[in-house]
Amino acid sequence: MLDPVLTLASELVKIPSYLGTPRQESAVAARIAEFLRQRGVEARSIDVREGRPNLLASVDSGRPGPHLVLCGHTDTVPLNRDAPGVGLSGALALGRAGIKCLVLERRAEFSRYPKANGVHARTMELFREWGVAEPVKALTAGMPAGVTIAWRTRLNGIEFGSISIEESEEARRFFGMLSPELLSTAGQHEFEPLLAEAADALDNVTIKLSSEVVSLLIGDDSVTAEYTDATGGRHTVSAQYVIGADGIRSVVRRTLGIGEHGQTKLAGLHGARELPLMLALFIETID
Repeated sequence: MLDPVLTLASELVKIPSYLGTPRQESAVAARIAEFLRQRGVEARSIDVREGRPNLLASVDSGRPGPHLVLCGHTDTVPLNRDAPGVGLSGALALGRAGIKCLVLERRAEFSRYPKANGVHARTMELFREWGVAEPVKALTAGMPAGVTIAWRTRLNGIEFGSISIEESEEARRFFGMLSPELLSTAGQHEFEPLLAEAADALDNVTIKLSSEVVSLLIGDDSVTAEYTDATGGRHTVSAQYVIGADGIRSVVRRTLGIGEHGQTKLAGLHGARELPLMLALFIETID
């Protein structure tokens, strides 16, 4: 099933389904439903509101026992240049799965300046699986552990909702039931070197700094990348797949003809028309 699933994933990311797209997830949901039905899986769609369907699918094993429910988003959004550690995370996951991979990083060193602060609990769960959760937690040792996510009409406006993590024993118990990991306030500039160190320790992962991809040649069974090194020398490497984690102005996007889409003004977004501007603020709770 690996190749059909990869093919489906490739199709889904090409279907516009980001916020602001007419009938946002409809086309994606329809393609997933078609994929499931072709394989004998019952699937049905229920519109929560126009253009926003929930896709329900079930597989009957024919055996008694507990039921397993899997839930996930069907919309896909473009990665941006500040998506924390995408290339290194991909290399670490692939390397742990026994897949040989090469990371080409155009920078000569990892960023020393604060960026992309905050690591969600789900990402921390992955870090836990990869053995880097504890080092990431250590980055913020001694800092206030509590985090509050607040929704306000504006920075100095009315607060109409908030979620506090570790503010009280009750909150700690509640979030502890949801996940063994909590959101971390570590920044990308702090945890990126940890991901690089863990990935580089794997025999099948190679990381090359000062290496910038300048072109891609896509064949029927492989992709050939041309890249430059720190001296300006040019090299080529061929692989079965390429992960494009090189930002919005990327060689990968340009080669595949993936343009830029979406609203140009925040006020034009779907949610902004219905509600006051909502800002999620990550604020450390200070006793």
